[in-house]
Amino acid sequence: MNHPGSLGDHVGLGFRTIITAPDELRVVDVFEGNPAYEGGLRRSDSILAVNGRPIEDILANEGFSASLGPAEVGVIVELTWQSPGEQPETAEFVKEVVTIPPVSKTSV
Repeated sequence: MNHPGSLGDHVGLGFRTIITAPDELRVVDVFEGNPAYEGGLRRSDSILAVNGRPIEDILANEGFSASLGPAEVGVIVELTWQSPGEQPETAEFVKEVVTIPPVSKTSV
């Protein structure tokens, strides 16, 4: 069983993003088996809104992480996103304890 606070575990949706413009937030990682993955969010998707609020408003004010609400199991977050070349999608996600795989150090 996963416990929040364990290495690689936290409460959330199981994805990472990067701000690519003042009004654009892109998904860079979605971790399999977590709410975001199960709900259809994929790498390279653009987040358009959180709980009905446009992402440009969120990024200009409180920031993306704060817009997702408290880090508590059971919190519901509505996301609107768009995959490249597709129509926007909206779905509700429920926060849970998610496991983020460790980053391994490799030499080239």
